[in-house]
Amino acid sequence: MRFNCDSQSAASWQIRAESAVEMFIANDISLTNNINPIRIADFGCGNERLKSVLIGKLGNQFDYYGYDLEPQLESTYKINLESEIPSLNFDIVFCLGLLEYISDIDNFLAKIPQISNFYLMSYVIRDSGAYSPADILQKGWLHHYSCQELERKFKNNDLIKIKFNLTNKDKTGLWLLQSHSFTKTYNIQ
Repeated sequence: MRFNCDSQSAASWQIRAESAVEMFIANDISLTNNINPIRIADFGCGNERLKSVLIGKLGNQFDYYGYDLEPQLESTYKINLESEIPSLNFDIVFCLGLLEYISDIDNFLAKIPQISNFYLMSYVIRDSGAYSPADILQKGWLHHYSCQELERKFKNNDLIKIKFNLTNKDKTGLWLLQSHSFTKTYNIQ
């Protein structure tokens, strides 16, 4: 199955989502936008697992927008993030298990600072040594960067690291990033 969706019930996917939400909450980011609830985008949302984790931690204090190339649920918006980004603005954008499948990460990272000030991204980093070239090919990943290489890409695209943690037995990096080029205006959908 494409994008490893056949393994989306694995504990590692749940751990990654929970770790990401915990990082988001622990850093007490000021998301005051005079519009309540906050807007959260989930790029590459798959089965919208992140939404249930967010509900468990935040209740209904947010509006959730799930985006995926191959929507699994009716509530998910179909989008090809390789060539387009949503026209809405968000308080935070989650990209969990997505970057490994984006062929031109620099192009993607250059576009996204237009839609939010904060991003929470995951990436299975090469530093862990957990995956061989054969594993990477089997998973359909398009690249396998080191932590330092990926952080350089973030920085080159005006995404400043606020926090970094490892999860999933130190195989996956989680980055909380901020864009200083974002100017908030809300497009009402």
